[in-house]
Amino acid sequence: MKKVLLIAVAGIILSSCKNSQNQQKAVVDDILKTHEQVMNKEDDLMRNKMKIDTLLKQNKPPDVKSTATALSNKLEQADDAMSTWMQKFNPDFKGKNDDESLNYFKDQRKQVIKVDSLMKAAIQESDTFLSHQTKK
Repeated sequence: MKKVLLIAVAGIILSSCKNSQNQQKAVVDDILKTHEQVMNKEDDLMRNKMKIDTLLKQNKPPDVKSTATALSNKLEQADDAMSTWMQKFNPDFKGKNDDESLNYFKDQRKQVIKVDSLMKAAIQESDTFLSHQTKK
């Protein structure tokens, strides 16, 4: 009876370890997918930043320059947030137990999603601003 119980407990422990590793893999895959999406937006971000910086060199009204400056800063902050996250992200999180690793990756997923949101918002706002400037 004790042997059966011991085997059952060992099986549960092994399956929970496997489940934790599967969860970690799923979270890391999600992080990498989001990171890839963010990197694909990098060109749009830089293109808008260059257009806005060009507008800032032109003789534009103060309200346009003020908005352009704010948007340029927002684009730069989004780009900096991505760079900072990439420098700090450690995909090889060895030496920690499964729960610590899973929590680390879940936190990283939240952070990269936040960076993605910052980048999307900055690009969308700058797209809108630039489309109004080209109509004038």
